Amino acid sequence: METTFQGSSLAKVYNAYVTLARGMGWGVLGCLASTMVMDLVLMGGLWAIGIPPFTCFSIIGNTMARFFSIQGIEMTGGIPLGVAAHYLIGPLVGGIFGVALAQVVALRGCTLKQSVLLAVLYIEILSQPLLATTPILLNNPSCHLETGD
Repeated sequence: METTFQGSSLAKVYNAYVTLARGMGWGVLGCLASTMVMDLVLMGGLWAIGIPPFTCFSIIGNTMARFFSIQGIEMTGGIPLGVAAHYLIGPLVGGIFGVALAQVVALRGCTLKQSVLLAVLYIEILSQPLLATTPILLNNPSCHLETGD
């Protein structure tokens, strides 16, 4: 006799319907939280070794200013631009990851450990070109901003 598992609490139901907005929301939220934790650890480490804690934001801001100066858009670099860029790029990358995860059916059944490993792999691969732009733009003499010295 065949029975169905509809009334059983042991039946594992797979919900194939995940909205893009929900995936994007979880991706943005997760990436925003991880960006904040990363910044706290980084600023604490910089402070511990005697470097000003906001140096990382200053480097990001100066890189963004140099990038925009190549495009013909003049802007001031520094900490405010670095904070804005850092907290716009991070959640944007998380949102893209969340949407991709919501669309790929094979990845929705992953365990938490597999999902975290996939997210770390994703951000490490995606961040390499972003990290490479800093030494390229900041050491390129044709891209230097006027410092007033």
